[in-house]
Amino acid sequence: MSADPLQTRPWTEEELAQLDRTELIRVAGARADGTLRPFVLVGHVRVGEATLRVVPLA
Repeated sequence: MSADPLQTRPWTEEELAQLDRTELIRVAGARADGTLRPFVLVGHVRVGEATLRVVPLA
């Protein structure tokens, strides 16, 4: 696994608006070699103006 810190950026207003229109989101984490892990469905809740928190569905 890489020692580099995770690079993130703030959500854009357009991205947040798209997420607000859907109930479930498919996400996949990336392995150290760049390949993707299996997709997982998550629900989301918008908190404040530009924060998004995801909740994995069991």
